[in-house]
Amino acid sequence: MVNQRQFWAEVHKNNPKYDRKPRVVPAFTIQALQ
Repeated sequence: MVNQRQFWAEVHKNNPKYDRKPRVVPAFTIQALQ
C-alpha cells in the first residue's frame, strides 16, 4: 500500500507538469495505490 500523498509528492518532484491534477490517471498510478 502506497501513501497517496507521498506518491503524488514523488510524481510532482519528477514531473512538474503533473502539479495540477491530471485528467487521465496512468495505469501504474492505479496499480501503485492498490
